[in-house]
Amino acid sequence: MMPYLGELLSVWRNENPTISTGTFVASKERTEKWLDELVIDRDDRLLFMVTSLESEPYGHIGFSNFDYSELSGEIDSVLKGVKDAPKGIMNFASQTLIAWGQEVVRMKEITLSVYSDNESAIKFYEKLGFIKTHEVPLMKIFIEEKNEEKYEVAPEGYDGPVEKKYLYMKLDKEKEKKNELSYTL
Repeated sequence: MMPYLGELLSVWRNENPTISTGTFVASKERTEKWLDELVIDRDDRLLFMVTSLESEPYGHIGFSNFDYSELSGEIDSVLKGVKDAPKGIMNFASQTLIAWGQEVVRMKEITLSVYSDNESAIKFYEKLGFIKTHEVPLMKIFIEEKNEEKYEVAPEGYDGPVEKKYLYMKLDKEKEKKNELSYTL
């Protein structure tokens, strides 16, 4: 791991608190633990750094929840960390990730989830060829020992307050073809 990565990703996380379901102040130590335990140690997750040709980090993107028998997975952790990074860099990174997933990994289905009220992200994913499939209510919880507020998928039959929902989307092969997206590795 790059020695400064934990610190850099902590800064990006604090600047973009809605990237995940939890609300907390990220630290270098907590981010390094997340990288070790929830990214590197998982065999169903990959996280790629998006960089310039000179290796200057601009953001990150990855796949999560691989199902090897079904050849499926979710696009995950999409974040443009440097706001003045080249225009379109995350679009290109997303197209490249999708192409790599389809052509190298041979993924048959690519999905993602996004907060249902994140209209700019939804439009971004629709332009990439994703279609809406369904919404799932989220319930707010507080984890005292971590001093963290978090949203989790509500269990079946939950009748408590729903402040947020996940919108699930999947890559539509037909829409992808109609948009004539060109992927290059």
